[in-house]
Amino acid sequence: LGEVAHVEAALRDALDVRNLTEGGRDNFGARLAALFIDGRETPTAINPLPMLVMSTADSGARDVALRVLNEEIVTPLVAWLGDPDAEDRAAQILVVATGFFTYRGLLPLAPLAGRGSPRMWQWLADTLQAIVD
Repeated sequence: LGEVAHVEAALRDALDVRNLTEGGRDNFGARLAALFIDGRETPTAINPLPMLVMSTADSGARDVALRVLNEEIVTPLVAWLGDPDAEDRAAQILVVATGFFTYRGLLPLAPLAGRGSPRMWQWLADTLQAIVD
């Protein structure tokens, strides 16, 4: 397998829309914020956000990442949201998640260091919930 094929395989293994959609809408924001704070349920689970962000450095990897992201997350999330503005709202969720990851992991801001500020986590949960509602 070539490098881009490895990127695709790793992303397909890591991207699971059920992390977003299982558990219903009522507590979506709190569930996703908790996932960001506490991580995945299994210690071997891979966070796909770093892979997605880092894939932008290579045009081939970026194209694959965008295609896989659309197939594995965006399209099912749009269907789950299920209304005329679902595509916009799915993009909003991804924008918030990616921005949050960026300023927690790549360019850490003080309120996001370690377990982070409770006010930041509440803001994240409220923001994500508002998108779904």
